[in-house]
Amino acid sequence: MFRYLLKLFITILIFSLGYVESSVAEELRVAFVNIPQILEHAPQADAVRETLDQEFSARDIELTTGDKKLELMKQRLDRESVSLSEEERRKLERDLLTHEREMKRSHEEYSEDRNIRKNEELAKMQSEIRLSIVNLAKEQGFDLVLESGVMYASQRVDITGQVIDRLKKGYSVVNKKEK
Repeated sequence: MFRYLLKLFITILIFSLGYVESSVAEELRVAFVNIPQILEHAPQADAVRETLDQEFSARDIELTTGDKKLELMKQRLDRESVSLSEEERRKLERDLLTHEREMKRSHEEYSEDRNIRKNEELAKMQSEIRLSIVNLAKEQGFDLVLESGVMYASQRVDITGQVIDRLKKGYSVVNKKEK
């Protein structure tokens, strides 16, 4: 008899816990945002890319010019190596090697500088994105918003499109004020 009552008690306890869990789960509002998609489609991201392109355009031109000069030096060495004296050929090879080193260093500095500036701009933009997500979640009554580490999120809980729309509206308002 004791075993029967124990089994009955455990069964009732399991069913009551299942009921409590399902009622809590129904009250919990969860949303998901895809940050890489937001970064790809938000107008602020396009503005950051455009700003960086403008900021680094002069250095782009310098690097392109230097690369072309390096290529011309290589072609000249290939073309004239047989007709040049040993001393002239060695001088041209040294000049070529020096220019290659300078160009490699210039490319590395350019990449580092551009990445630093890109990270600075993205940090500003990410704070704007986070604020937009938090405000949207509060307005729509979400209890939890996930952004990464999610294996699957249905369209029902994905608010990425709404965040992008909000960022577009905010961006157009800021642009109208600047004009």
